[in-house]
Amino acid sequence: MKKTIAGIFMLSVLMSCGGRDNSRSIVISTSFALYPMFLEWSREYRVVHPEVEFDIAAGGASKSASDILSGMADLGSLSRETHPGEIEKGLWSILAGRDAVVPVINENNPFLAKLLKKGVTGRDLAGIWRDNSIRTWDELTAGSHAGGGKPISVYNRSDSCGAKEIWALFLGAEADGLSGVGVFGEPGMTKAVKDDPLGIGYNNIHSAFDSETLREFSGVRILPLDLNGNGFIDPDENIYSDRQVFLAALLAGQYPSPPSRNLYIISKGTPARKEIIEFLYWIMTDGQKYVSGTGYFPLNQDVLKTELKKLPAVPVK
Repeated sequence: MKKTIAGIFMLSVLMSCGGRDNSRSIVISTSFALYPMFLEWSREYRVVHPEVEFDIAAGGASKSASDILSGMADLGSLSRETHPGEIEKGLWSILAGRDAVVPVINENNPFLAKLLKKGVTGRDLAGIWRDNSIRTWDELTAGSHAGGGKPISVYNRSDSCGAKEIWALFLGAEADGLSGVGVFGEPGMTKAVKDDPLGIGYNNIHSAFDSETLREFSGVRILPLDLNGNGFIDPDENIYSDRQVFLAALLAGQYPSPPSRNLYIISKGTPARKEIIEFLYWIMTDGQKYVSGTGYFPLNQDVLKTELKKLPAVPVK
């Protein structure tokens, strides 16, 4: 049976054998965006280092940063850029990969066929979330503002997450200036859109594409972006047929940044524990081969070399 989105993202995992040895345990408080990647990395790492235990939980980018700065976790992640105040408090970061945020609608939306053919522009989406100038699906698909029609159910993230910040940046807004019914986390957004034929939201790509089929999750469809504003989706804009096609388009620069974004691993100060440094070295070397298969865009060799220089030497015990 396939794992549900809620099961994937809300689970707090302790991967251990027998009693817990804190000296060999790595506690990770991660953003929703990097949670699946950390799960995959930890599983594969324990194949070669079974003595290392992982305690992993997802709660959003800002919670991850807060847990790191308060000393509640060893490693975390950000799906946005580091805030100046976080750097002042000692937050250290290393680039780990890239992904993207995409608009999603219900697969039973009555305008689905027209939307997939026509797409939407950034201005359209700003009219929905930022300006409240587009309130019905009829307005969105026909460009008519005569009033009436089927209302758009707009959903927004209620938690302080990287996805909301990146989405707001794409729309030329502040994160707290986006409208919509607030829902918590990736699972909340997915459920809200799946349950509402007139709903629209935004999700990270690993919450839009099924990791087994590589196609869009049942119940939701990605709303394609009309990047050149010509009123229909051109072949080079039709990049959502499956996850691998989308990642290739991301690599080729066919999807804008934002809402594509960098993903960072964070800690409080430069890591000092041997187990943590060794794990990070593995992530930036052997661990990179698992990145694209988990739904992320891997770093190229030049970037990896630069990021590896940020890591300290492994201490000798």
